[in-house]
Amino acid sequence: MNTGNDITFVIQGPINTFCIKKSIDKIRTLFQNAKIIVSSFYGADTSGLLADSIILSDDPGCFYYSKKQKEKTNNINRQIVSTCAGLKAAKTRYSFKLRSDFILYNKNFLNYFNLFLDYDQEYKLFSHKVLIPCLFTRNPNFCSFLFHPSDVAAFGVTSDLFDYFNAPLMKIKEAYWDSGNNYFCRYVPEQYLFINFLKKKGEKEHYFHYYNNYTKRNRNDYIKYILSNFTVLNMHQLGIKTDNKNFLLCNNQYSMYNTISHNDFIKEYNHNFNTFIQYKCTYEDKYIKKFRYIIIIRHYIAHKVKRLLSILKIIKSKG
Repeated sequence: MNTGNDITFVIQGPINTFCIKKSIDKIRTLFQNAKIIVSSFYGADTSGLLADSIILSDDPGCFYYSKKQKEKTNNINRQIVSTCAGLKAAKTRYSFKLRSDFILYNKNFLNYFNLFLDYDQEYKLFSHKVLIPCLFTRNPNFCSFLFHPSDVAAFGVTSDLFDYFNAPLMKIKEAYWDSGNNYFCRYVPEQYLFINFLKKKGEKEHYFHYYNNYTKRNRNDYIKYILSNFTVLNMHQLGIKTDNKNFLLCNNQYSMYNTISHNDFIKEYNHNFNTFIQYKCTYEDKYIKKFRYIIIIRHYIAHKVKRLLSILKIIKSKG
């Protein structure tokens, strides 16, 4: 696997020629024998891309998260179509799915594929655990968005990945499920993939009804599913980076605050499987810990100020 004989890299999403060229060149350097598939949509400029295969599909379009001006697009259907088209064409046992605005820059992920193999049979879904990044893998101790493993990158058995991303396209009624709330969609993209995968596998009673349906039961099940099916790595450990400033951990305090870092993953893993794995914090873990403290302090100060203003208002009304 070290030279890439059994690995296909599926780069999916909109074409950013400079970024994808850079990504392809780096993969060629790291894995001389790996196959590279670029999967995008008709109309994309793929000239000069030295991939083994370029797959173009009809663009299924997008939705919007809310009525706010300059709101982000919900590209779940584009992700499903481009990812599945790429993985379907992959003939190797393993695949590395990578968003087109991310770049693989080392092969560290190979060191972790056969680690952390304990699982709870009741929660096991894949034939082998899938490696995912901490970025956008939400931590239930700091965020109400459960069942939210990252979807920017994934390494695993090709058939497992295809099964996971091969979800039905999101329909309008799901995308605009609650137009009066903060979000239109019933589930954000990461949740939509995971919840549909659970349904496909016939997993238990479907009791996670919407994106922030936080209960103790849901929280505990989410952690068990993560531990039994994924290995959560920090960005350097997975070997990916991006020039997209919105996704840089140092620029995205919210995502740093509520992510499951590799250190968090190991703590939960040790707790659930009675193991004693030692782990030395990386700079990413330290960043995450730092910003958690900052945000917790901000919340504390905001709460105290709000309480003080409330008291002053009462005093003023009585005075």
